[in-house]
Amino acid sequence: PVAPSERQVAVRVTVTMVDQFDNPVTEFVAAGNTTDKRESEQITLQDEETITKLIGITTSLDPTASLRERNQHLRDQFTGAQQFGSIRDQMLFSDATSPFGIQLLVGDAVREIVPTQAFAYVALQEGETYSIRIHNQADFDAAVALSIDGISSFAFSAIHDPSGSPTSEYYLVPARSDITIRGWFRSTTDVHEFTVTPASESAAAQLKQTTKLGTITASFRAAWRHGSQPPRDEQVGTKGAGSQALGTGLGALIPQDSQVVQRDIGVLRSTVSLRYDRPDR
Repeated sequence: PVAPSERQVAVRVTVTMVDQFDNPVTEFVAAGNTTDKRESEQITLQDEETITKLIGITTSLDPTASLRERNQHLRDQFTGAQQFGSIRDQMLFSDATSPFGIQLLVGDAVREIVPTQAFAYVALQEGETYSIRIHNQADFDAAVALSIDGISSFAFSAIHDPSGSPTSEYYLVPARSDITIRGWFRSTTDVHEFTVTPASESAAAQLKQTTKLGTITASFRAAWRHGSQPPRDEQVGTKGAGSQALGTGLGALIPQDSQVVQRDIGVLRSTVSLRYDRPDR
């Protein structure tokens, strides 16, 4: 038995399966040879990155902390008053000392980040095309998972493994540098622009996953070449476990060169969430 204070933080999700006409599918094949007559199924998520992206919180996690301490920190974030993070030079960081941040650009201009009581907000209008600049001010490389409206920016990749899943999950941001992501990754030579659309025309709507519309989340981990030394604070061998609503659609196909590299990655260190569509609209 595990004491309540030591249990891993988890999120229980109720999943409803529907057919192509959005009618609930009422048969689930359960464990064994039985069939459950239900319209929904509950699953439990325990991965830190999945949970923070699903909830949309901005937080930092100490890579040297024990699993119990990291879980308690997340638990406090979920149950207490969530903070929007720290804004420095129109970059959003998870806290005042975090080296990992993001900012939004429309054209070449950085769009102002407005703090509210619970989240950081950037005003975008339907039809605008934007880019996301990811900053790594740490002394080591960072692997960054980027999601828009709860959808991985690699979701529309044309490069797949044998199972059909995208072969890439993270962007590599070298130490003390930044990169600019201009759209949904398609290949190593082009992307679909991030274009603000009505929710019904968004990329998330295409995938029927619209619960996180209007939110951009970046999750940061340390990264290093296989066989080389990770950062000194990394736990080696541990991987982190009136107005209408707006979303981001697949805009025009534009050139953006990139290359695929192999890296080892560490535990989740920071997540930063930025709203571009106010939930009270």
